[in-house]
Amino acid sequence: SIAKQRVYAYAPDKNGEYTKLVRTMKCSTGRDSTPTPKGTYQASTGTGARWHYFKKFDVWAQYAYYIQGDYMIHSVLYPSKNGRATSGSVGALGRKASHGCVRLSVEDAKWVYNNCPNKTKIIVY
Repeated sequence: SIAKQRVYAYAPDKNGEYTKLVRTMKCSTGRDSTPTPKGTYQASTGTGARWHYFKKFDVWAQYAYYIQGDYMIHSVLYPSKNGRATSGSVGALGRKASHGCVRLSVEDAKWVYNNCPNKTKIIVY
């Protein structure tokens, strides 16, 4: 939910419908000038690198999970692999702050990375 700045993960109920909410995660989606594209996606690539480097911005993120093209779900940002996450990206969780990706806490990004296989249906609204 772009409006609520939350990611909701659902599991199948007894009828096989994905109605059982299993996790709610605070996120940062794209700023108004660099929005996260709305739509329904089938994560054909899914999990990417454990550490992903964004050359254009000279920052790192953990647990890259591809939604579509260059748009990902990933952790908050790091200036290097050996340091702490930037306070700005951690503090921005819950409001629009990214260049289009969906940022999560490290714990939540790791959960997505480990629990959402390729072909997972992702709805950005």
